[in-house]
Amino acid sequence: MTRAITYLVLAFILLPGVVLILTSFTEARFVSFPPEGFTFKWYVLAAQKPEFIASLKLSVIIASVVAAASTVLGTATSFLLRSLSPGLQAPLQALVMSPLVLPTVVIGISMIQFFTLIGLVASPVAVVIGHVIVTTPYVVRLVSDSLSALPRNLEWAGSSLGAPDWRVLVLVILPNIKVGLIGGGLFAFIMSFENVTLSAFLATPGLTTLPVLIFGYSDQALEPWLVAVCSVTVLLTTALVVLLERTIGLQRVFSAKG
Repeated sequence: MTRAITYLVLAFILLPGVVLILTSFTEARFVSFPPEGFTFKWYVLAAQKPEFIASLKLSVIIASVVAAASTVLGTATSFLLRSLSPGLQAPLQALVMSPLVLPTVVIGISMIQFFTLIGLVASPVAVVIGHVIVTTPYVVRLVSDSLSALPRNLEWAGSSLGAPDWRVLVLVILPNIKVGLIGGGLFAFIMSFENVTLSAFLATPGLTTLPVLIFGYSDQALEPWLVAVCSVTVLLTTALVVLLERTIGLQRVFSAKG
């Protein structure tokens, strides 16, 4: 019974995405479901629009930089939290996780005011910093869980054999927390790539990510080529999740065991 309910919930969540993808292959000049015929012409038409290609490239570049930066910063933060006493660890961890609790609109307004004061507004650096702030907590959560599952005696054994700290880190710790590292990095990429609210605050006419560009067409008539663009984002995200499942396994990521 529980498994059946789980499958029904998953079907309910995934159904809109499936309908969106199927609709993008319709031969009709208007959005309709079930689709009429089967064609790739709307994907070809979308690929011929330079603004969408430029926004897609920008989103991938920003998401890649954010994923790398968030992984490094989140991993370092996890090690710092691990070294603190419980009395200091709890409040600092709550501070690090606060971007997951605060509304994104509040974070966006705060960032645009801050970046205006320091002269970074309307720049790629501002977008990257903003995304890093909201994605790093995902890395901290997964890496911290992986570290908590790592026996400390493995580190002590390496140190007792004369290995310096950096060799213990590279040869002992990092290989045993690779699940948290890879999972956190991929989650950071996905969250950055699909971010709309924060990107809308920091975007400019010459610096518009794909989700923001799609959102800008929300007040216009929905056309099949725009559905095809939306389907690309859904398929890319799905491919990353499938890759994570096939290489590591989502259960291992969420259980945070190496």
